[in-house]
Amino acid sequence: MNFNGLCYLLLPKGVRLNTHSSALVCRIILVIASILCVVMAADAQVRVTAIWKDGQSLKKTEDVRCRHDNWVEEGISVDMVLKPFDQLTSPSGLVYIELTAPNGSVFKGSDKLAIMLLPPEGADVVINVFSGNGDMQSAGGGVMTSGEVGLIVVKTEYSVRVRHTDAGPVREFLTFEGEVQISQPVLTRAGRLKQTLTAGEKVVLENNVNSVRTKIQPEDIAKSAAVYAYLDTAKAAQRRKINPQETFDTLLKRYTAVFEDPKNGEKRIELAIDQVNLEVNADAVYQLKKAEQLTPVGEIKTHARIAITKGIAFYQAGNPAAAQTEVQKARDLDASVLDEQNLRSFRLDDKTRQQIFQLKFTPVSPGEDPVTLRSWPIPARLSPDQTEIFRMIAARKYEAASQLIGGPVVNRTLTSVDAYAYAIIYYALKDMQKARDAAAYALRLSLSDKQLSKEANDAAKRILELAR
Repeated sequence: MNFNGLCYLLLPKGVRLNTHSSALVCRIILVIASILCVVMAADAQVRVTAIWKDGQSLKKTEDVRCRHDNWVEEGISVDMVLKPFDQLTSPSGLVYIELTAPNGSVFKGSDKLAIMLLPPEGADVVINVFSGNGDMQSAGGGVMTSGEVGLIVVKTEYSVRVRHTDAGPVREFLTFEGEVQISQPVLTRAGRLKQTLTAGEKVVLENNVNSVRTKIQPEDIAKSAAVYAYLDTAKAAQRRKINPQETFDTLLKRYTAVFEDPKNGEKRIELAIDQVNLEVNADAVYQLKKAEQLTPVGEIKTHARIAITKGIAFYQAGNPAAAQTEVQKARDLDASVLDEQNLRSFRLDDKTRQQIFQLKFTPVSPGEDPVTLRSWPIPARLSPDQTEIFRMIAARKYEAASQLIGGPVVNRTLTSVDAYAYAIIYYALKDMQKARDAAAYALRLSLSDKQLSKEANDAAKRILELAR
């Protein structure tokens, strides 16, 4: 069918195109299609972010071959974009590579690697490991499969290792933190056989059938810690002049400690500090977010140290607005966090400490949004009681306002405007738990009652972030 024939079917009855109009519409459609292809490609980009071989960081290598779906084959290079059905092979087994997906999932490959990128289908990235060793660090839904065996994973660190024997492939699935589900090609009455793998566990499959479940061994931790340490060293060498062996040894010790005790927030902070000193900032943010979740709310000084380190990581990554928010959060939690002596005690090196002071701070009153530096936005159409509450907020009479509103926010009949007001009050009074609860409740109520303006809705999101 030609283009005019297609238009005949698609256009409303009675609407026809002459030759000139047909050509014009054709060009428009082709332009739109091209734009959509570019956008889709941008959304699905997986990039090569590090290459390590023989004790040095490489910008490119021919020792890992990439075969595209059009059968064109080439070496790989840092910042190279990969697409679904691209295949990577490393016959020598001497190269370590890192791939980063759009939502932050990171794949680290080593040994005699053979992998294929598959269509993500809603996941951040899907990688099939045919042979070699694959480690995944995922906060955005990264998935690894091996043959017909699949892992469903959310927010965790885990490995897939495949080796070939005379009796067939042997596959090892390990998870260091979080939880994964293994889906095997063994049919039961309920369908494929599935089993859940929790932190510190390993499943060994022979020919996809014979399954042995064990605990992770020290040699498993040592292997993955070395992979992570080599690739962090490779990224550090891209940004700073380093001693590769000393850097690797330090990072190996840090990663080993994290994998041995993944629920220890302090060990993750120590690793993240080494990473920001090396400007390996994306990995530092990952560790700091984990540390935030693991640190009790009442440990204010620790949360301040996390925030200041995360602010440095964002600054290094070229995101000064996010850096400003984190450092302001640290100041709000504990003003002494920016003292030179304290910064030194955190093990932040001279260059890293100087990056903090590149940010220009404006003193922020508790009555102001620390991001916009303006008074908190007030919603329209307030009831008399709400008007009184916001009058107190504007006058910065937070203690009086808290006495007026009474007890906890949850399990009370409130509107999103009420919950938003409470979030401001609790944030100003530095009761971060209540501020977080109130902000989350305001955003949830706003989905149905639609009473928060866009500005107030954005402010509630900022309180939720700042109060973490």
